[in-house]
Amino acid sequence: MNRYEIVMVALSDLSKDDVDGLIERSSAIIANMKGIVVKAEKWGTRKLAYRIRKQPRGTYVLIDFAGESAVVNELERNLKFDDEVLRFQTIKKADAVTLEEIEKEIAGSKKEEKIQEVKPLTAAPAKEAEKTTQTAVQGDAGSGEAAASEKKGEE
Repeated sequence: MNRYEIVMVALSDLSKDDVDGLIERSSAIIANMKGIVVKAEKWGTRKLAYRIRKQPRGTYVLIDFAGESAVVNELERNLKFDDEVLRFQTIKKADAVTLEEIEKEIAGSKKEEKIQEVKPLTAAPAKEAEKTTQTAVQGDAGSGEAAASEKKGEE
């Protein structure tokens, strides 16, 4: 089993459901060919360096998976016929990957997602509290001249 990564550029005017459908179709092809999807990421819509099929923007999608070369051939064959996909490129990341290594990486990426979800939630209230105290201090100082004179006095 080899490790592959495919990056697709889809039409920019696709809805979230259409992009999810594209990922699901690709994942189904990989699963039907006895491959394993490690991760699928939506990178969002970006401006292209040059127009592709008269499209100035594209939606980027990454799928990281493990499987045999037949999986790549079938996936690329299907993507060639898909009108929603402007371009795609497949890269071979590693040879002879074991199932245990893939399962460890999938478990590790799920833990990282949980940590990333918790971090912004704890950081946001602290910033709001800091802004509130700064506003209260400025409000107590009265006019801007009084605040400026306090700063000069501290120095």
